[in-house]
Amino acid sequence: MLEYDDVANDQRKVIYQQRFELLSAQDISQSVSELRTEVVDTLFHQFIPKESMEEQWDIAGLEKQIQLDFNLNLNVRSWLESETQLHEETLKQKILDAFVAAYTAKEAEIGSETMRDAEKGIMLQTLDAHWKDHLSAMDHMRQGIQLRGYAQKNPTQEFKRESFNMFTSLLDNIKYAFISTLSKIQVASPEMIAQTHMDLSAPQLHFTHQEVQPMTEGAVPNGEVHSDDEESQQPFVRQAPKVGRNDPCDCGSGKKFKQCHGRLL
Repeated sequence: MLEYDDVANDQRKVIYQQRFELLSAQDISQSVSELRTEVVDTLFHQFIPKESMEEQWDIAGLEKQIQLDFNLNLNVRSWLESETQLHEETLKQKILDAFVAAYTAKEAEIGSETMRDAEKGIMLQTLDAHWKDHLSAMDHMRQGIQLRGYAQKNPTQEFKRESFNMFTSLLDNIKYAFISTLSKIQVASPEMIAQTHMDLSAPQLHFTHQEVQPMTEGAVPNGEVHSDDEESQQPFVRQAPKVGRNDPCDCGSGKKFKQCHGRLL
C-alpha cells in the first residue's frame, strides 16, 4: 500500500511544481509556442505516418480533426494538388504556420495583454481539471490492480507501469486540450461576460499543497475571452512508444524526457 502512495505522491509533486512555476510566470507565450509545435507534430502523424507513402495519408481525417479541435478550416488536399513540391515535413510546417497565423490574428483582435492572461488562466484551468480526472482514474485502477495477482503478475509493478503510462497520457492530454481551447477563444459579448461572472461564482477546485494557490487566482480577468468548445476534444494519442521519465526524450534533444517533453512549461 505504501508503494502505491509513493507513486501517487511522485506524480503529485511533478504537477504541483509545474503549477507553482505557472503561477510564478509572468509570460508563458514561449511555452505556448513550443506546446503548439508539439501538438501539431503529434496530430499530424496520427494521420500521416512518418516516412509513409502519400497513398497512406488520411488527408480528409486530418482536415476534419483540425477543424473540430482547433476551429481551423484548412484545405490540405488543395495544397497538395497545387504545390507538388510539398512533402511530409514541408506540409507539416505549412500546417503549423497556419496555426501560428490564426493565433497571431486572434491576439491582434483581443490584445496581447488579454492573450497573456488567457494563456495562463486556461492552462491553470486545464491542468486542474485533467489532474482531478487523473486522480479518479488512478483510484479506480488501484482498486482493481490486486486482481492482477491471480494472473501471476506483480500487482505493485503493474500499478507502477500503468500509472506511469496514465501520467504520460495526462500530460499529453493537457497539452492538447490547452492548445485546442486557446485556438477557440474569441472576444466575448457583454452577455457572455455577465454569464462568465456567474460561472466564476460556482465552486472551484482547490489545491491544499503549501506551494500552490487556488485555481481562481489564475482565472482570466473580467471574463474577456471564452472558448467556443462545444465539442469535446479527442484524447491526445501518442504514436511513438512511451519512454521512462529518466530516458532520453525521443525528440532528439539529448535531454531526459522529464526535462523535455515530459514538462508542460
